[in-house]
Amino acid sequence: MGREGSGCGEPSDEAESLLGDMRQFRELGADSLLQGELLIRLNERQATIGDLARDIFDPVNESESKAKYMRVMRALNALESKGFVARKLFGKEKPYHLTRYGRENIETILGGESPETILDRGQLAIYLVTAVMVVLSAVATIYRFPSVVLVVGWLLSGVLLGIGLTKFVKILKVVL
Repeated sequence: MGREGSGCGEPSDEAESLLGDMRQFRELGADSLLQGELLIRLNERQATIGDLARDIFDPVNESESKAKYMRVMRALNALESKGFVARKLFGKEKPYHLTRYGRENIETILGGESPETILDRGQLAIYLVTAVMVVLSAVATIYRFPSVVLVVGWLLSGVLLGIGLTKFVKILKVVL
C-alpha cells in the first residue's frame, strides 16, 4: 500500500526542518537524539556525566537517576570513540568537552556544509603505501636483493613513514 492509503499527509515546514536537522546530526555521526543533545550541550559548556544527566532528564528517583546516568555515559563513550568529545585525564572532576574536531564539524553542519572525516582517502593511501613499501623492503632484505634496491626501498619507506607520522600527529592534535 502506498502513502495515499496510510492517511499521512505531507510533513509541515517545522517537521521538515527538524528532519533536516536530524539528517545533519546523522552526517556528523550522532547515532541518537541523546548524542545530538549531548553535542549541543557540550558546545555550550564543559560538563560532567552527572551534570549532563540532570540537565537532560531531570530524574525523579534514585533508581531512575542511575539508569539515566548510564545512558548518558554510554552515549558519551560512543561520541568519544568517534573523536567528538574528550575529558580531562587528571584531576578529581573530569568534565567532558568538545574536541576541536567535534567543534569544527558542528560549525560546518550549522553552516550547511558536509562534515570532514578524521581520516581522508589521501591519508589512508599514504598509510597503505607505507605499509606495502616496508613489507617489500623487508622481503628484499631477506632475499638479499642488490644493495641499490635495498637502499632505495628503505629510503622510500623512511620518507613515507615520516609523512605518515606527521599526518598521524595532526590527527591527534585535532582529536585531543
